[in-house]
Amino acid sequence: MNEQETAKKDIWYNNVLKWIKEHVGFLICLGVCLCGGYIALHAFHQFHDWDFSYPADHEQWGLYGDFVGGVIGTIVAVFSVYFLVDTLRSQQEAIKKEQDNFTKTSVVYTVQQFDNNYNQLVKLYKEIIDGYKCGSVFGRDALKRKVEELYKEEYQTDSDYGKRVVAAQELFDKKFYIENRQNAAVHFRVLYRIFDLIERSGLDEKDYKVKYAKLVRCQLDENELVMLRYNCGGKCGEQMRRHINHYNLLKHLPPLSLLEFKYWREKVIIEPLWRNALDTELIAQRKWIIERVGDAEISKDLQYNARISGKYELVIEITNEKKNFSYILIRKNDEPSLLSIDRALDALMLKYDYARDFIVDFLHEVFEYSNFEIFNKFSGITYYKEDSSTIEIEENKSAVKVLVSAKSPIVLRYSDSLKISKEETPQKELKKYYVRRFVTKVCGYVKDIGMFCYENIRDVICIVMYFILAGLMIWMIVHCK
Repeated sequence: MNEQETAKKDIWYNNVLKWIKEHVGFLICLGVCLCGGYIALHAFHQFHDWDFSYPADHEQWGLYGDFVGGVIGTIVAVFSVYFLVDTLRSQQEAIKKEQDNFTKTSVVYTVQQFDNNYNQLVKLYKEIIDGYKCGSVFGRDALKRKVEELYKEEYQTDSDYGKRVVAAQELFDKKFYIENRQNAAVHFRVLYRIFDLIERSGLDEKDYKVKYAKLVRCQLDENELVMLRYNCGGKCGEQMRRHINHYNLLKHLPPLSLLEFKYWREKVIIEPLWRNALDTELIAQRKWIIERVGDAEISKDLQYNARISGKYELVIEITNEKKNFSYILIRKNDEPSLLSIDRALDALMLKYDYARDFIVDFLHEVFEYSNFEIFNKFSGITYYKEDSSTIEIEENKSAVKVLVSAKSPIVLRYSDSLKISKEETPQKELKKYYVRRFVTKVCGYVKDIGMFCYENIRDVICIVMYFILAGLMIWMIVHCK
């Protein structure tokens, strides 16, 4: 049987079903009449053997009438309930349509109001950015110069990344925020109000909130992201941290543009093209790590492989209920390359300690400081630098490995259902989160089954009635001989 014949049969079958549904009332009445007529003829034949000269036997016909009335009355009662349910269902559908129309109108009005306020705040934010001044330069160019002046300042470049974070924060507070307080304070307050407006809008998260947040995020250049990072690192930006983690506002922040990476930027990766290529790769890796650690199930050990270039590849392993994380950078030693990313990584791989220390700094930033220690502050994260002799690789390759170990599962993505508090450890919060997720799924399945039965109740009742009529006729044929 070819596809055309199959399609024709499917169309015919669907048309038959459609006709049956449209004429279900007529079919029911026809079935009742046929059953009644059959019973009447059978009774007349049984009582009088088709002899119409006999007078009517009122007692026998009374018993027959009680029987027919009981059977047909029951059938009519059942179908009365069916039509009542169908009427109520139609009324509920009409009410639901009215409610949906009202909700859509309300949403449109809310979006219009929100959009007006949102556009005003975004316009104000652009005017504030244009108000920055550095010599004869204004706007974002002036902000860029101010960031470059911070890079030239002398500050602590200790080997401990945490100490460098504190030193960089103090430099930002003293050199940038205090000197530009009049403009910087308004700058960060307006940016906070934009995201606070989005958060409190009451609009749908995916359809509106995330889209509007992305519209703002895509307008922030690298220098604005750097300033935002350090503003939220201080006391003045504590309220903004939640919005940064919620909407991942620092997603496109180049790690090498941070003050903590000054040594790597000036002493090791000295070429601008190398820095740009490595920044692009690190931004992609940070996104990649966050997605994979966030998507990984707590009960499974996983390994991911990603190719950086023809010369370098990255291997990430997540084990021990998301408490252990390993970062392995592998290089082909006999693979010549002039790509900027390969040149940058080659500069780090000149010394084994260079590469390990740089990766540790990068992972410090990803796991802790880019989210302001909100997610993993109480996880007890420890970083281990593996010796090259412990890594099993092919002869023509070299590798660098860094292990990350935590006391509780590592968290890298924001979720309203998972909030790390000082009173409870992230591990307890994770258990509560997975219990809530399981209960939510079960309730969803029960709801779906109930809605299916409710929405298809008409078809279910019709099928039941057809079986009842068919069974009744079969019974009469068998027992009325």
